[in-house]
Amino acid sequence: MTKYLFFLLLLCGIETNARVWTSAKDGKQVDAEIMEVYRNRTVKLRTNNKVITVPFTQFIAADIAYLERWKKSSKPTSSHRISWEELNQALGTDLFQDTCLWDDPTEQVGDRLNLTAESKTKFMENYRAYPEGKSSLFEEALYAVALYGDDACTTELSFIFINQADAKVRYAHHAAKQIEATADALESRITSLLGKPRRDSLGSRKMREKVSRWDWHEHALMLSVKEASYVILRVMPIERANRAGRVEKIGYDRLRKRLSDCVHRRQNSDVIIQEIPMIDQGPKGYCVPATCERYLRYFGIPADMYLMGVLAES
Repeated sequence: MTKYLFFLLLLCGIETNARVWTSAKDGKQVDAEIMEVYRNRTVKLRTNNKVITVPFTQFIAADIAYLERWKKSSKPTSSHRISWEELNQALGTDLFQDTCLWDDPTEQVGDRLNLTAESKTKFMENYRAYPEGKSSLFEEALYAVALYGDDACTTELSFIFINQADAKVRYAHHAAKQIEATADALESRITSLLGKPRRDSLGSRKMREKVSRWDWHEHALMLSVKEASYVILRVMPIERANRAGRVEKIGYDRLRKRLSDCVHRRQNSDVIIQEIPMIDQGPKGYCVPATCERYLRYFGIPADMYLMGVLAES
């Protein structure tokens, strides 16, 4: 239990960089996330549960410089020539319905993937399934799928191809061989479709994962392999992937108010804390990692029970 508390504190110390945009006209500010930057120097932003497209010239010089840097780091590649229909065919499932997943309601994506609703709070919505090898993605057996969204749209996906606990592999050396073979097959199939990946990383310090990354339109597909532990394909917005997977900072005052609103005191003196998301550990002994993920996500930290299970030697 001490190990888990250590990793909880480590996660809570993760730094994130919020993007506050400032209007050149009147100095008004707004928190917003980049969805896509276009060649005609306009940007698609998501703010207040809305998606808007505005020209660079509406922002102050610092914001324009940021957009120019972001644009250069996210230049279209040959992978964009792959249509969403072709990508769905290669995946073996109807994940996409256009070239942007991040403006799709989480429930709709969950329905397309035949996932079970896990929980819905004021701040997030999540879905999960444990096919235990009975379904596949990129022709490789899937053991689990996790889908997350905020209060409006989809924000991230995880496809777990093999995990020693989910797959119930009896001996570690057998698991290592299966994991290596699965990772090699996945990298080969995705490369044949989207081109050669670049090496990248997610997280920091002991939470860091080395990944093979492919970018397709606004999506980063990141293949993470932990030796003798798991193979996971994570899908997230490119802008978040460029920040090593870190989400935008909520802000202390906003977070404090949000958490305070979740505390309800009843007349009989009971104190009830609401809006804590559910995380289904599945057919494995991940009760502590799953519980840790619940509370970290309650605080707006996108934790992952698989990574915590590996780090804490669950």
